[in-house]
Amino acid sequence: MPAWHGIIGLPLALLAAGIAGAAARADDARAPARAGDAKSGPVLPFVGGNGLGLAKLTRSDIEAALGSPEEVAVVGNAGNHRDGPRPLELRYPSLGLGFSVDASHAHEANPPLSQATVEAPSDRRTPHGLHLGMPQDEAMPIIESVYRVSARTPMSWGHGGHGKGETVLARNPGWRASQRARFDFRENRLYRMSFQLQPTPLVRFEHMRSLFNTLLAFVIVTLLANAATALKRRMGPWWERARLALSGIMVVSGLAGIALGVASFGDWNPYSRLAGLLMALYSVGLVFVALRLLGNSSNASVSRTAGVILLTIVALAMAAKFA
Repeated sequence: MPAWHGIIGLPLALLAAGIAGAAARADDARAPARAGDAKSGPVLPFVGGNGLGLAKLTRSDIEAALGSPEEVAVVGNAGNHRDGPRPLELRYPSLGLGFSVDASHAHEANPPLSQATVEAPSDRRTPHGLHLGMPQDEAMPIIESVYRVSARTPMSWGHGGHGKGETVLARNPGWRASQRARFDFRENRLYRMSFQLQPTPLVRFEHMRSLFNTLLAFVIVTLLANAATALKRRMGPWWERARLALSGIMVVSGLAGIALGVASFGDWNPYSRLAGLLMALYSVGLVFVALRLLGNSSNASVSRTAGVILLTIVALAMAAKFA
């Protein structure tokens, strides 16, 4: 082999070894801690004796225990929070700890924390002894004894999915899920833990508001129906005449709207075509409602004619669909 091959080959070999070593160190930085690293480490300050996250934990509580956050990051998709604040993350990378603040509290000076995450290089443990780097066959009996396991999902890690693992979703025991925890295992060792801090309320304000709106709509419809019945009795024969007149106006207006809408389909302006389509659909609905009103008429001939027209329209629509 020529001497110049050795002169050039040696530096190249050293460079390749350095690159490989740097890549290995970068991967090791995210690798699980060893099993003995956190057996005697401090207990996580935000996990209670029941293994669940402390319910009333604020930013000042964490700063009193850990100091000021090393990083404060705004997270989430800006498009989902364009009209208000976005969620925050308070990070302690040197401790392997992170805390989340919901968008609804992000503007507060001392917001409550919603979730806590534990990852490398944390050496802390839960009150029941769960810690990073713990073998999965040792961690699972503890998890199953403290929590109610709700799901176990296989996971892949790293580029190409060469690292194999599993995500275990757990929650508090009992019939109602109020707090959750997540345990990620990589290569059969505990790699990451996260804990929900604020319990999920049994009833949310949004649910109560939706229920109230539904009840209010039901009451309004009932009152309108009773008022219509009373008005019908008071008007006597004029009720039927008024219904026929209103139905006739609706049918004429609907047919005119359909004609105008269809006529705009050939317009060069796409917005005009869209407006015409919407007008035609609205007009079809108007005619349908008018025919329903006529179908309830006390006049047998009018009611029968309206019913036949409705059935004909439905039959033509079905035939067009399956043609």
